[in-house]
Amino acid sequence: MTQNIFDIFDNYNEEESKHIKLQEKPINTQSVKNRVMEQTQQKKITCTSKKWYRFTAIAAAAAVLVTGSAISVSAGFDGISEFFNSLFSSESPESPEVMGSLVTQPVVDFDSSNENVEFKLLGLYGDNSQAMLSFEVTAGDNIKLSEDMASVIYITETDENGTEKELVQSGEYKYLKASDTVENTYYLNLFLREPDLQGKNLNISFNNFYTEKQIDDVFSQLQDFDTSMLKDYIIENYGEDSLERFDKESILPEEFDVDVWKNHRKEMNMDELIKNKYKELYASSEKAVSGVWSSEIIMDFPVIEPITASYSETITTAQSQASLKLDTISAQFTRPNTDDGDGIGYVLTLRDGRKIISDTWFCSRDEVDEDLNLILKENYVALTMLYGSWNEDDTEFTEVLCYSEPIEPQDIVEIKLLCSKDGNRDNISEEIIYTAQ
Repeated sequence: MTQNIFDIFDNYNEEESKHIKLQEKPINTQSVKNRVMEQTQQKKITCTSKKWYRFTAIAAAAAVLVTGSAISVSAGFDGISEFFNSLFSSESPESPEVMGSLVTQPVVDFDSSNENVEFKLLGLYGDNSQAMLSFEVTAGDNIKLSEDMASVIYITETDENGTEKELVQSGEYKYLKASDTVENTYYLNLFLREPDLQGKNLNISFNNFYTEKQIDDVFSQLQDFDTSMLKDYIIENYGEDSLERFDKESILPEEFDVDVWKNHRKEMNMDELIKNKYKELYASSEKAVSGVWSSEIIMDFPVIEPITASYSETITTAQSQASLKLDTISAQFTRPNTDDGDGIGYVLTLRDGRKIISDTWFCSRDEVDEDLNLILKENYVALTMLYGSWNEDDTEFTEVLCYSEPIEPQDIVEIKLLCSKDGNRDNISEEIIYTAQ
């Protein structure tokens, strides 16, 4: 299920809200998109299937992984300098032992349709809920690669029962990063966000290399395809006059029913049509370098046994039964998928007194600035990413907090559940849902 833009305000009650009233205004969506991309230094945003996510430290996500750790080194870190170089710069971080014990370097083979470009897996870093993979890409003398080229990556995972599932990152593209020390050598880094990664077989294929212009051309054609389906719907339900206004002013008909349109998209399986069109457009597009490089990688991380627990929510509207799972560099919270509109947050307290908080919206006003950025950063462990995942029948929702440094599960001594039922930061209820034994 693609997260649709029309879903965002499903639970918004204009009469009860204390915030500014929502008004419908025509906007130049392309201009907004361009400004967002420029300010966040992102190339493109792709649709995700049954997932939402946001990065809390986009540019520095890898760098903060080596700021400190309570985990002792159980293995040496000789031979993983290339892995560090691919993530940071020409030099390894000052304390590679911090994350060295969690880096594995399995030997994998790549099937290739272009032997003039070679792929090599440099290493894996992760746990059950997140993973960083780094690949070295080497070009032959007759192949010209550059940092303005990207490869489209398709990823599926296979569990122990042979069940195959496409990951949310499948179909994304990644730009090359040039080596600071070796000519004609580049890196591709993946950051996977997916629950229950440990033990899965990852089937990954890198498909061709494209310039930024070629990628922009594909997205322009994909946008035209998506818009054409909306236009067909407008003609069928509201007539030619409504379509003419939409073409001129990008304004939907006054009678346009968002819920009916969303149901129509589901009934016509439009998300799948768009995904197939996406693959078709890339396959037929011009390419800077042609080729497919594929391999199978087992997600096997040297992590500590996770801690799991069940608890009852008493402060939420649903008052549900829920569960949590504490891994080495992430925490999962699973609860029924309800439409009660509650704002939910979590605060994890570590043995050394520091805290991990799922959303700074729940912090006190003296701890955050006007943009809800933490002021007292030394008292907190930063998150590299926060994401959510629904199960197959949409009955459960899992929120995943990805830490910026490894933390032993037993070093989390307390977890509080926070709940706001009215969107008021001054009216937040809390209860303890976990205490270390």
